Amino acid sequence: MLPSVTIKNDTMTVHPLFVLIRENFILTVHSEDINRLLRSRATPSRFSSASAPCAPDKITMMLERIIDENNDRNFEYLREIEAHGDAISKSLIEEKVAKKTLPTRSTR
Repeated sequence: MLPSVTIKNDTMTVHPLFVLIRENFILTVHSEDINRLLRSRATPSRFSSASAPCAPDKITMMLERIIDENNDRNFEYLREIEAHGDAISKSLIEEKVAKKTLPTRSTR
């Protein structure tokens, strides 16, 4: 199980991403909100080559790719949160700005 983070309307939600592996078969089970695995940067030939029998190295590569895609998307959300925190910090440092008018986070 891997954590998959989504952010909607300033609310962060962590969804489980289950990765089940058996011989040369990988199955992912996740929430409908998780769409990062639908379009991978891997080429179709890379996917078809993983279906060869007795290819544990190729299955390992596919598993590595799934984990990498999930982690990349989670870090994109963390960078977004960090940028929002930086904007708030800058507003709090400025003496001329009223403290009640903090920047709001842009929604997607």
